[in-house]
Amino acid sequence: MRYCQECGTSLEVDMRFCEECGRPIELVTRASHVHSQARKPLSKKTKRWMIISSIVIVLFIGAYKLGNYLTSKERLVDRFETALLSEDTKELASLLSTNDAELTINEDSLKGFVTYLNQYPDERQQILDSIKAQLQEDVSESGSGHIVTLDKEDRFLYDQYRLTINPVYVTIQTNYENTILYINDKEVAKSDKPDDEKTVGPFLPGIYTLRAQLETDSITLEKEEEITLEPYEEKSSHSIHLEAEDVTVVVSGITDGKANLILNGKDAGVNILKQNTFGPVLMDGSMLVAVELETPWGTMKTAEQPIEQSQMELKLSGNEQVQKEIMETIILHTKQVLEATASGSTKGYTVATDELKQALQNEINDAKETGKNSIYSLQKTIFDLDSLFLYQENNGWKANILVAEHYQGDEYRSWEEPNVRDVENINSYQLLWQENQKKWIVEDINTVSRLSSEKVKEFVEKDPKVYTSNWSEPEQESKPATTNSITVPDDIQELMDNYIYSLIDAINTNDFTKVAPYLIENSELYTMQKDLVDNLAKENIKEEMLDYKITDLFIEGGVATIWTWEKAKIINADGSTEIKEYNWIYDAANDQNGNFGLMSIRKQ
Repeated sequence: MRYCQECGTSLEVDMRFCEECGRPIELVTRASHVHSQARKPLSKKTKRWMIISSIVIVLFIGAYKLGNYLTSKERLVDRFETALLSEDTKELASLLSTNDAELTINEDSLKGFVTYLNQYPDERQQILDSIKAQLQEDVSESGSGHIVTLDKEDRFLYDQYRLTINPVYVTIQTNYENTILYINDKEVAKSDKPDDEKTVGPFLPGIYTLRAQLETDSITLEKEEEITLEPYEEKSSHSIHLEAEDVTVVVSGITDGKANLILNGKDAGVNILKQNTFGPVLMDGSMLVAVELETPWGTMKTAEQPIEQSQMELKLSGNEQVQKEIMETIILHTKQVLEATASGSTKGYTVATDELKQALQNEINDAKETGKNSIYSLQKTIFDLDSLFLYQENNGWKANILVAEHYQGDEYRSWEEPNVRDVENINSYQLLWQENQKKWIVEDINTVSRLSSEKVKEFVEKDPKVYTSNWSEPEQESKPATTNSITVPDDIQELMDNYIYSLIDAINTNDFTKVAPYLIENSELYTMQKDLVDNLAKENIKEEMLDYKITDLFIEGGVATIWTWEKAKIINADGSTEIKEYNWIYDAANDQNGNFGLMSIRKQ
């Protein structure tokens, strides 16, 4: 039996065309027909299934090859390298895995790892080199010793690979109970006792911020450190100690009222006039302390100081308005003194206590009697702002400040001609607040050697006024015993030579005993120069005497008054130098052995 190859219809032996579809039928020999096997052609349905099956096979093979490519270790390493170099934390999180079920790798947990690689870029390249080397190895036997390990996972159709990073656990030791520990601002533990240890984790290797926080009754103590969790360590140990102690704070000269403690800019709720010891607080300078007080000029605060010692003394310097009033008072005072000296009357001397007014009037009267004239003009006034502080005394308020006053002028006897020159006076001013008049007045003035800091404010006189006194020479004037030739007795000359140069030696060696033999013990000058030697040693200031002269001398009844001119080089702690000239009047008296010793000093 034959069948049409086109439509499958059965054909008679002698048919030349298919009656069904009309396709021509090829004739074959009988022999070939006999020996050929009869088969039925494929139907359309069969053909469709064969086509679909072929497509499925092709797709399966393609999918297999695609899956094999997508999961290949080469492509995984390429993706990781791109993400690592571009710091694509989202992609890195999808590529990295860990064997620790407690660790979730995401963009947040990768921050410390990325920070570490940025700080140590050689480690980034080492990781890439290590993974590429693992590509050439039998991954299943690659072993440890790598920051990131290329691991193989057997699957049904094809092998799959993953990049594994080992976590790190960290043990943190801290010294105070109830200290809360944070890593990258996330609370991880709280200490249960002093000197406690807590193990926390897991974390990816990297650089993190470790913070300890302790709440006390008055403040919150905090300390922050950067720690590194090394990639090759499974466990890491770190300590974070709050270097804290109880601290005592006082404000110089403040005894009454309310003085609120301010820590790091916040009111700690402590009145240090009632409780001046508090804590614990950090002692590493990271915390700032100040005190806020109520004053006649409103609420004021001391300058903030870093806490670095257990005993702290603060001072109240006042606000800008108070400082301005104090400086203006001193400048006015100086001009009133010059005016009074020139006029011979203290009636216009209004910014001083009655005691100072009387003292100035006495000086004026002495000048009139001895024919001691003066010519002065105030050029500028320099205020040492760091030396200014306000304090309470006898239920009132006072202020102290160091001031350098620069003049042009001279003091001369009635038989001399003035030698106008630059003169500098450096004084410590003490002022008293007059609450009833709402103003400052000068209460006391003391000579000092120099200003204490470089934080100064300078006032220059635009049109300096010249103040001149000209008293007539009295009929009987007591002139110096060594009037014309200024002949100085040997004992006085030896005393001054020993004193001048021994004082320089005492200053430079911080040894007051070197100059003490030339001073009357417990005299005003003895105490003053002892303090001077001590203070200059603390400031690491040295001196060199360039020249000095005895310019005048008066001796009577075992008491000598000695006028000097002195020129010295001042060598500051920073190596800078300055030349200064001084005009002093010394008083000397016979000691118990009959030898002259110096007992007081004042400006000419």
